[in-house]
This record gives sequence, C-alpha cells and structure tokens, in this order.
Amino acid sequence: SPLPTELSEKMIAAKNFNRGLFILRQLFFGTIDMLLHTLHDSQYTEEMKEKYEFNWGDLRKLVKRDGYKPDSGDLWGELLKRISLQIPVENANPIATFGHIAGGYEARYYSYMWAEVFCCDMFSIFEKEGIMNPTLGRKYRDVILAPGGSRDSQEILEEFLGREPSQEPFIRMNEL
Repeated sequence: SPLPTELSEKMIAAKNFNRGLFILRQLFFGTIDMLLHTLHDSQYTEEMKEKYEFNWGDLRKLVKRDGYKPDSGDLWGELLKRISLQIPVENANPIATFGHIAGGYEARYYSYMWAEVFCCDMFSIFEKEGIMNPTLGRKYRDVILAPGGSRDSQEILEEFLGREPSQEPFIRMNEL
C-alpha cells in the first residue's frame, strides 16, 4: 500500500533535522585535516590569509607542540568546541581513529562538502528543467558520467551547469 500522506509530509519536514550540526562536523573534519597537513607550510598560510576571511594563523596558534610534533589530541578538542559545538571527551585522542587523515585523503577531507555543494547545484538544474527530462538526463550522462576521470572535474561541472558553480542551491536545499 502507498505511504500515507501524513507520514510522507513528516518525513519531508524532518529531512534536514540536525543537518546544521552534520555540516559543522564535516567542516571540523576538513579543517583539522587541512590544518595538520599544512602546519609547517608558511607560504600556504600566507596565501590562505589573503583569500579567506578566517585566519589559518589564528588556528595554528591553538596547536600545542612538543618541538616539531603537534599535540593532535589537544587540537582536536579545541577545534571540536570552536567549529562543531561539541564537547570533547577528556583524555582522549580521537584523531587516532580518523582514518582519512593518513589513509590517502591527506588534506582533502574538505572535498566531501564541496561534492555536496556541486551535487545540489547540478540537481537545481533538474529542478528547473524537470527531474525526468530526457535531454537533461542525456546531457548529465554525456558530460558528467561518460568522461570518467579523463577530464578536469571543474571543467565538466561548468559545462553541465553552463556557468560557474554556486553554493546557493546547497544553502537552500539544506535550509541554512
């Protein structure tokens, strides 16, 4: 039997429940990953200061060190409080279980959030032109899927969108 309308409406209304906290947690993971992998790169720090409103130098001041070695547990706790609004567990070092930090994604965790931003932007085209639009579906297949990894992802994204990507659909779809 079909899903009752009342239940369907409740599910839609709850789809973004805790979404803001999830996004903050993802931003936390991306920040700690990027910070640890650029900790000793002064040129990168200067470039970041010029491009972004927040200051990586300020975040780097949070890092307690033993010589060249950062205190990753302390950094985890400080950033967790500041970014994801969570309370860290005392005397723990959860970074030791964060496999992405050294498992081939080094300084790339932020790409998860960018993938969501781009996904929402592409979906916004389907919203405008029709979810089941066969011409748009073929364009998606030919432009996005068919090349695989043979073309630059930014290039094919812009070709599909017909413009530069926008974060507005992500913000709207996540009710931020």
